[in-house]
Amino acid sequence: MKRLSSVFTLFLIMFFLLGNLGYANDNLPKGKFVLDGKNVELYTTRIKLDEKYLEGDVPPIILNDRTLVPVRLVSENLGAKVSWDAKEYKVHINKDDKEIVLKIDSNKAYVNEKEYILPDKVPAKLVSDRTMVPVRFVSEHLGVNVDWDDENRVVLLESQDDFKKLENIEYSLDEVKIKLSEKSKYKEMVLVNPDRLVIDIEGTKMATPKDKYIVNGPIIKDIRVSQFTEDPMDSRIVVDLNYLDEYNIDQDDNIITIKFKVKDNHAKFGFEKNDKEEFTIKRDLKNRYKTFYLEEPNRLVIDLYYTKMYEDKESVEEEVDEEYVKGYRAYYYKDEHRTRLVLTLKEGIDRSNIKITEDENDINILFDFLEIEVENESLKYDFNSYNSVLEVIKNVEDDESDEDTIEYDEWENKVKINIDNEYVDLKDEEIEVDDYFVKNIEVDKKNSYTRINIYLKDDVMHKVLNKDNKNIQIKLYKEEENQANGKYLIAIDAGHGGRDPGAVSPIDKTKEKDLTLQISKMLNEKLIQNGYDTIMTRTDDTYPELKERTEMANDKDADLFISIHINAVDKADIHGIQTLYYPNDGEYANGRDNETLASIIHEEIKNQTGAVDRKIVKRPNLIVIKYTQMPAVLLEYGFLTNPNELNQLHSKEYQEKLVEGTYKGIQKYFEEQQ
Repeated sequence: MKRLSSVFTLFLIMFFLLGNLGYANDNLPKGKFVLDGKNVELYTTRIKLDEKYLEGDVPPIILNDRTLVPVRLVSENLGAKVSWDAKEYKVHINKDDKEIVLKIDSNKAYVNEKEYILPDKVPAKLVSDRTMVPVRFVSEHLGVNVDWDDENRVVLLESQDDFKKLENIEYSLDEVKIKLSEKSKYKEMVLVNPDRLVIDIEGTKMATPKDKYIVNGPIIKDIRVSQFTEDPMDSRIVVDLNYLDEYNIDQDDNIITIKFKVKDNHAKFGFEKNDKEEFTIKRDLKNRYKTFYLEEPNRLVIDLYYTKMYEDKESVEEEVDEEYVKGYRAYYYKDEHRTRLVLTLKEGIDRSNIKITEDENDINILFDFLEIEVENESLKYDFNSYNSVLEVIKNVEDDESDEDTIEYDEWENKVKINIDNEYVDLKDEEIEVDDYFVKNIEVDKKNSYTRINIYLKDDVMHKVLNKDNKNIQIKLYKEEENQANGKYLIAIDAGHGGRDPGAVSPIDKTKEKDLTLQISKMLNEKLIQNGYDTIMTRTDDTYPELKERTEMANDKDADLFISIHINAVDKADIHGIQTLYYPNDGEYANGRDNETLASIIHEEIKNQTGAVDRKIVKRPNLIVIKYTQMPAVLLEYGFLTNPNELNQLHSKEYQEKLVEGTYKGIQKYFEEQQ
C-alpha cells in the first residue's frame, strides 16, 4: 500500500496527525507543556513504528483531536534530513527527490513547492521548544499506514512493502522517457478514437511529481500517469496522440524510451462556394490550432502548429472580393514550426456570426452562419465564441413559486426547463440554432406549464447561472474550454475611469485611470493572442460601478478576475509592486483560493520587472475582489508618486514587462491547478 521507508522517513518526521481516529481522550495521560507562551496541560500518547516504540524527551501530544509528534523523534529513526529556518520559522524535511516545508502556526504545507492545507487546519507548533508536526498529512503523501491501537492508546505507524518507483517522465516533441528506480517489466497497448499509447509497468509505485504533462507537440498531446492497480502494484502511463503512426520502445536498464515518427503536415487555403461563404484550411494531418481576433483593422488569426504551407512556401498573400473577407495572408515561422493565417475582415462583421469547425483534418470557417429568429419576446439566446446563454424572462415582479424544474435528459442529450404558465407566456416554437453548442430549441406550451427543450451538441455542458424571481439563465459550454490546452475566460478590470481618475501624480498630473486602461488593453491583447477568452470591464474612459464590474465577471462565469491599479502615497521615496487579495477564509470567499493566485502572479511580476517587493496583502473590504465568484486579485503596479517608477510606468518596455509577468502568473496558476 504505502511506504514509510525512505521518503516517509522525512515526511513522517514533520507531520504526524492522526485524522479521524475516534479515541477517547479521557483514558490518555496528561503532561505539562509550554504552548503559545502559556503553561498548559495536554493529553499525551505514544507512537510505535514497525512494532518499535519511539521514545524522545517530549512525547506526542493531542491538540484539537490531532496527534502532533516531535519532528526529530521519527527522523532520527528513519534517516531523514531535517533543517530549521529560524528566520522564517520553517522546518524543511528532505529525502531523495522530495521536500516538505512546514511553517510554525501555518495551516499550509508544501510538498515539492506545491501547496496543501493541513487536515483540520491544525498547524505545526512549537511545544516546550520542540517542533511538533501532525501525522495524517505524511500518511497521505508518503504512503505510510497509520492506525490507532484503542486498547493501548498508541499511534501505530507501519512501513509498507518496498516497491520499485515510477520516478519521473521526461519528454520532447517526439519522445517520451519513463524513469524508474529499478528496471521493471512493462506491457504496451494501442487504443484508438482517440489515439493513445498505453504503457503498464509491473510492480511499480507512482512517484512522479505530476500526474499530467501537457506537451502539445506535433504528435504527442499530453502524458497522463496513474497508479493503475494496487494489488498488484502497477503504474500506467497514457500518451495521448494527435495521430498514431510508427513508434519504437527501447529499455535501457531503468529508463524506457518511446520514440515516435513525426510526419510532415501541410496546409492550403481557399474559399468554398456553398450557400454560405466558407473559407477552408485543408491539412494532411489533424493538429493543434488556436484562433483569436484583432481590431483596427478587424482580423481573424489562426495559428496552425507544426504545420507548413503546401509547396513549402514561406508566405502567401491574396486579395479577394468576398462578402465578408477582404483578403488573407499566411506566414511560416520555421523556428516555431507554426503557420499563421490572417483573414482581414470587412468592416462591421460581427465575430459572433463566424463559426469555426473541424471536419476530419480540415478546418472550416463559416460566415454569417448564425441566423436565429426567436418569436417569443421572453426568450433570449446569446451566443459568443466561448459559451451560449439561454435566458427565460418571467412576467411577474415577485415569483414565490418553487415549481420550476431544470433537468438534463442524458438519453436525448437535452436540457429540459419546466415553468408554470402563470409566470411566462410563451408560444409553441421550433428554433433552429446549429452553433457550437446547440442543435435546436423547442418551446412546447402545455395546459399548466411550458417546457423548453435545449438539444445539445456532443460534449456540451450546462450550468444554471441564475434562477431567481425574475429569470432563468442556462450557460452552455464545452468541457474542454476550461482545460489548460483549451481556453479560460479572464476578466480584466482597468481600475477607475470616467468621473473617477484614481490617483493623480503630483509630479506630472498623470491619472491612474489612463495608465490602467492602457496596460489593461495590452494584457487583453496578450491573453487573446495566446488562446484565452477575455472580457474587459471597460475599454474606454467610462466608469462602471464597482458592483457592475464584479457582475460582468460573474454573469459570464469568468475563471479569473484581474483588477489593475497604480499606487500613490505621500512619500516620494516609496516604490514597488503590491498585490491585494480577499482572504481565503473570508465570509465571501466561498472556497476561492485568492491567496495562491496572488502569490503566483506577484512572484512572476517581480521576476519580470525586478521591482521592489511590497508583498501580497489581505484586503477584506475591496468590492471588486470581495464579491467576485472566481479567484481574484488587485494588482498595484507601482507608485505615481515616485519619480523613477513614474517614468517606468510611462515606458512601453516596462509596461510590457508588467503584462508579461501578469500573463506568466496566470499561465502558471492554471498549470498548478491541474
